Amino acid sequence: MGLFRRLWHVLAGKGEQKVREVEWHNPETVYDRALERKKKQAGQFLEAVAAYGAAIANRQDHLRRNLERLGKVELQLRVAINKKDREKGPKLLQFKESLQGMVDTEASHLERDQQQLFGLREKLHKAKFDLENFETQRHCEVAQINALQARNAAQELYSNIFAQDEDPALVAVRKRLATEYQQTILVDELNGVFTGPESPAGLEAYQAAFDSLCDGARNALPPANVEPSASNLPRTLLLEKKSRNGNSSYGNLSAS
Repeated sequence: MGLFRRLWHVLAGKGEQKVREVEWHNPETVYDRALERKKKQAGQFLEAVAAYGAAIANRQDHLRRNLERLGKVELQLRVAINKKDREKGPKLLQFKESLQGMVDTEASHLERDQQQLFGLREKLHKAKFDLENFETQRHCEVAQINALQARNAAQELYSNIFAQDEDPALVAVRKRLATEYQQTILVDELNGVFTGPESPAGLEAYQAAFDSLCDGARNALPPANVEPSASNLPRTLLLEKKSRNGNSSYGNLSAS
């Protein structure tokens, strides 16, 4: 029995979780069902308040009839007093006091019922306001839930774009690309072909060219601590200077 009870609890828990998940993705159904239940309860409360008000109205009619009877008894008692009727007078006085007690008691109860009816009508007004407010909240909260679900779905789709469990075919192609590339490099190295960015032969050629540039720049510059003059400048620089500035002080030295 214990095993079956535990299994039942597990299945019931999973079923409850599944139902809650379905309700989360269908909030309109949940809110509409709650709204219908609240409307039904409000209608029942309205009927109860109306029945209570009708009962109080009946008590008011009964109290009014007793007051009329009390008025008649008082008139009969006044006539008996005027006639000094000792046979009817005591009975009328006894009946009048009994009826007066009933009227006072019923009037006290009726006043209390009227106060309670007033309080219930105030609660009924509040219940109608809460029902209208719930309808407004229903639209706002359902829209909020739908927006939240849409945002979560978008984020989940974005996270799945670069997920680790990529397409097996894509993984296989990338793996083969890396393998084929490594094999190509090995074959080129075995054949004496250097495909890297730093070829030794090319580096030596650039080193010689760089030394030639350094020697040319060294010959073109004047010696250290010597003021530049026309005699220190090469002829090519003099011609360049003259072409840039015809009024230069070195312009008349072109003949030399």
